[in-house]
Amino acid sequence: MSAASHRISRLEPYLDRPEPAPTLLKMLVGVQLAGFREDAGLSQDQAARSVGFSGAKLSRIESGKGRRPPTETDVRALLELYGTDGYEASVLLKLLKRAGEPGWWQRYDKRLMPEWFDRLVGLQEAAATIRTFEIQYVPGLLQTADYTRAVVERGLPNAPASEVQRRVELRMRRAQLLLREDAPSCGPSSTSRSCCASSATAP
Repeated sequence: MSAASHRISRLEPYLDRPEPAPTLLKMLVGVQLAGFREDAGLSQDQAARSVGFSGAKLSRIESGKGRRPPTETDVRALLELYGTDGYEASVLLKLLKRAGEPGWWQRYDKRLMPEWFDRLVGLQEAAATIRTFEIQYVPGLLQTADYTRAVVERGLPNAPASEVQRRVELRMRRAQLLLREDAPSCGPSSTSRSCCASSATAP
């Protein structure tokens, strides 16, 4: 098996994830495409010109940015240019398809979920470990609904009640990941996961 095939074979477990992980999978698709390009000895500009992309477009694809994954047509064009073998291409295209499955957070409008925040929530949903440090507030994932409402109302005093409620609902929905069976841990110790869960449900 080639080095590239070994590299991409490690991504196959992501195809069986029970929860959608579009943010992570977009990034993985981009990283693999960048690796294939480098294996082919092409610069980003050379590859972009060869398939009729702008340099900015290929850069976005390789960095996994944007709310949507690249199109299958665009990815196939790059795979053909790089001479990617059938096995590697098939795994990447399956990952691309899964990257198109929307996460629950993507139903919120851009006012509540700008692109930078969409990326953050998407990565939190796929994380194995989450560590955070706050000097003023209880970390968002550990806040109660009443605490979140007070923070939002103080930070956005002119926001209508409906927007405040949507923001509270969004934060409470984010916190549910700490109660999943495969919840991310809070640190390296084996007891951290239960610590996260108990903190999330504390009054």
